[in-house]
Amino acid sequence: MNPNCLQEKMLDVIPGLRESLDANAAKRNLALALRTVRKRVGLTQKDIAGKMSVSQAAISKLEAPTGSMPMTDTIQRYAAACGVVAVIGFHLPSGTESFEEDEIAAAMI
Repeated sequence: MNPNCLQEKMLDVIPGLRESLDANAAKRNLALALRTVRKRVGLTQKDIAGKMSVSQAAISKLEAPTGSMPMTDTIQRYAAACGVVAVIGFHLPSGTESFEEDEIAAAMI
């Protein structure tokens, strides 16, 4: 069975699952971005933990797809430990007018 088909069936059958997934979408996306950056620069969770002076378990929690969103300064410290810069960007929902290039810029945090 196609995994996407199975997921859709589960979303239809399990009450509240779709809403729960939607509510955690931002944290899941951030967690994926954090893990992707860390792996791309060739570091382990233990490496990042050492650079941030926190436990490996704390890094695991940051990279988890559920739970609370980390503070901006925590994301900034994580990025610095990876040797990158964190940037906040904005996207309009599809179907809406786009920003003019000079109206908005991504902010480095």
